[in-house]
Amino acid sequence: MMGQLVKAVLVVLFMISGSCRAAAPDDQPFETIQGQLDRRAVLRADFHQERHLEILKRPLQSSGTMLLLRDEGVLWRVTEPYEVTYLIRADEILEWEGGNGPRRVGMTAVPAFRLMTEMFLAALGGNLSSLRENFSAETLPAETGWRVRLLPAVETLAQVIASLEVAGDSYVREVLLKEVRGDSMSFTFSNLDADPAGPDEAERSYFAH
Repeated sequence: MMGQLVKAVLVVLFMISGSCRAAAPDDQPFETIQGQLDRRAVLRADFHQERHLEILKRPLQSSGTMLLLRDEGVLWRVTEPYEVTYLIRADEILEWEGGNGPRRVGMTAVPAFRLMTEMFLAALGGNLSSLRENFSAETLPAETGWRVRLLPAVETLAQVIASLEVAGDSYVREVLLKEVRGDSMSFTFSNLDADPAGPDEAERSYFAH
């Protein structure tokens, strides 16, 4: 569960950052992508996740919803095939599962997790130096929009992540994460909506913790 949550933070990072810019000999493609992405204070999306394990013939699938409040955090809710909810904040992550919670996940438990949180914070503050310091990048062919491959440039990330492919237009639409050990995880985002009304009462109750 912890490993999947770290990857979820990575995905949310790209949703929040409004930029796929990273250190590269030719920085212009990333400037172009940054100009296309739409940054909003509130963003809703549905997601579909597939987890491909080398030991299994069929992928593990899950789906749910995401609500981003730029100044408060991200509510990440898995609805199928089971229900679990995460609230990702600057200084902590809360988990609700099986009617229980919240359970607080410490930021210092796993070095990679701590680094993800630091990058998450940097993105929230509009400081993209953390992305540039921790990833190298290359553009990939795309029929529409854009696609970029990110490669970890620091050992902490490189021990777990082989590469990230991110694609989209005004928003991030697809993410493919390949692990060093051969497994992979993909996310597809749909029904993206910059909701000016913000969270409803039930959603706000999570943020109140």
